[in-house]
Amino acid sequence: MNAERNVMKKQNETLSFAIGAVIGTALAVYVASQQGIYAEAQMDVVKSVDECKVIIMQEEIQEAVAEEPVEVILEEPEIKPALVSLGEFKLTAYCACEKCCGEWALNRPVDDAGNPIVVGACGEVLVEGVSIAVDKAVIPYGTEILVNGRTYKAQDCGGAIKGNRIDVYFNSHADALEFGVQYAEVFMKKGAGTNGT
Repeated sequence: MNAERNVMKKQNETLSFAIGAVIGTALAVYVASQQGIYAEAQMDVVKSVDECKVIIMQEEIQEAVAEEPVEVILEEPEIKPALVSLGEFKLTAYCACEKCCGEWALNRPVDDAGNPIVVGACGEVLVEGVSIAVDKAVIPYGTEILVNGRTYKAQDCGGAIKGNRIDVYFNSHADALEFGVQYAEVFMKKGAGTNGT
């Protein structure tokens, strides 16, 4: 009878140890994950009914300590603006010189390099190959348009720019002359610009 008790006691101790080890390992993985330590563990638990033994094997543990906390940022999918054709427009070009801008070219402020700072009618600094002069009754200021695969932004106006006409801004008069006169279909990027609703 004492021999049977000893066997049962040993089996209970083995089973208690195994359960404790499983709980301890689970707790250690949980605590490690809360502290930024990532662990991968694979455990096999084998229980022999005849011998009432539980064997716990850890096959692989990899730990990596994160240097900085990982921030998960969920990004909304990019919504590409719809294109709405505004029809065919006459495209010309201009620069900041007196020939192109008349009296508006006089007394411009200059940057540190001595280049004129050109501000459009909407109050924004003009950028070569991006800024355009428009008839704001046709294309409101701030609207982004697409011409021949290139995006422009309506930021200026001009005395001769009426109806379906666009003037593309360049830094030099020579570049503006080289652009010449062109005709192209113009698309408004609906939802992309300030007024491109």
